[in-house]
Amino acid sequence: MRRLALYSMVTTFALLLSACGPQIRTHYDYTPPASAQGMQCLSSCQMSTTQCQADVEYRKGQCRVDAERDAEFDFLQRKNDYQIAIGRFQVDPAKYPLPDKPQRPYVSTYHCDNVSNTCEAQFRTCYRSCGGQIQERQVCVANCEQ
Repeated sequence: MRRLALYSMVTTFALLLSACGPQIRTHYDYTPPASAQGMQCLSSCQMSTTQCQADVEYRKGQCRVDAERDAEFDFLQRKNDYQIAIGRFQVDPAKYPLPDKPQRPYVSTYHCDNVSNTCEAQFRTCYRSCGGQIQERQVCVANCEQ
């Protein structure tokens, strides 16, 4: 038992330390294409990216609508089950307990923010195909060593 407690403490400590490590993000430096044709091509990339981002926002919105609809359906089901249980209780209170009133469920839409978004990667691919150059570099944004 002591060994399990010690293992749990060491694991927890290790997880806490890793959470305090530096947070790294990729930063992109863009160099536009030299030709006018390449610049015109970039405007097409930008339009495609704008449409892609609108599609992502639409999918996020639909996800929220679906989550709210599912929660409402769940609540209606709970209310229906409650009415059935009340009927049973009224018929035979000795055999059936008084049911708890149904509560509205919490509508979680957190997962909706994780809708796949490949717009930036698509833009970078398009940018390069138009003759632009992109330099990637890793930048520490939090918990950086001085």
